[in-house]
Amino acid sequence: MKRHLLAFTAILLVSMLSQAQEGAGGEQGEAGKVSDEYRLQKNDSISMTMFQEAGMSRSGLIGKSGSISFTLIGSVDVVGHTVPQLEQKLTELYKKDYFVDPKISVIITGYATKNVTVSGAVVNPGGVPYPDEGTMSLAQAVAASGGITAMGDTNRITIVRKKGGSSVTTMNKAGTLELLPGDTALVHMLPLEDQVAKTAMIGGEVNRGGDIVIPPSGKIDILSAIAKAGGLSRVANKKEATLRRLTPQGQYTVETINMKDVKSGKAPMVFIREGDILMIKESIF
Repeated sequence: MKRHLLAFTAILLVSMLSQAQEGAGGEQGEAGKVSDEYRLQKNDSISMTMFQEAGMSRSGLIGKSGSISFTLIGSVDVVGHTVPQLEQKLTELYKKDYFVDPKISVIITGYATKNVTVSGAVVNPGGVPYPDEGTMSLAQAVAASGGITAMGDTNRITIVRKKGGSSVTTMNKAGTLELLPGDTALVHMLPLEDQVAKTAMIGGEVNRGGDIVIPPSGKIDILSAIAKAGGLSRVANKKEATLRRLTPQGQYTVETINMKDVKSGKAPMVFIREGDILMIKESIF
């Protein structure tokens, strides 16, 4: 009985290990498919190795001619090729006159374009440096741009990728797509009916009391907030203001702000956040 139980346990462990290895291989395969879309360009750096033929290895920068010189076969045009395409091309060239069945591997060791671009509804749109080693996901690029604003649609992100001289647009909902150097990610705005702005309220002696929109950073300084409300009225108390803020426990804290000291720099700047209520009193003089 023990012998049968041990045999069954061994078979089960082998089966589990095999499934885990297959799963890992599947994940690597998916990541590889994305990287394999990249087409080599001038000023990229590549490294070529041939299995069991150390003397045939070659590393170099793709120059203005768009080619690299390899041992025995000479200059080869590489610009515009994906890594799998270049591996196949080199295999055929070496197989033609020099080797029976060469096993060739090509890797990209440096990119000419060092950035990806994130635009649209993000806090800090613009270029994001691509890592010298490893890859960059869409989620990482968006995070490096300060994140998606309150008006941004996390389910509508367009990736523009240069592919064979033309632009290809794909949609990604999960934010896990691997980006390539030179890619542009455009975060779309939410439809108007779905846009919910974060606001605070300013009341009392201001020219246009009511709600003001809090910017994507999540805060606005008190002087800018008052300016958004049209500035202080003619009879406003220019020295003091009252700020009410809701705590996580559901209670309001009340703070009296010395506006004169804040404005002169004697007191630290006060920032208004979502849900705050700022009241400007009337001057008694």
